[in-house]
Amino acid sequence: MRVIATGGLATLYAEAAPVIEAVDPDLTLRGLRLIHAANSKD
Repeated sequence: MRVIATGGLATLYAEAAPVIEAVDPDLTLRGLRLIHAANSKD
């Protein structure tokens, strides 16, 4: 299982937790944008 830290404090957690493989502070926001775009198609 891959562990990806997201959010504004992701880099702090990544430094303290060696199990975190990647940091993507904008992952959640990009996902919400995709959901919004999919639901806005009329």
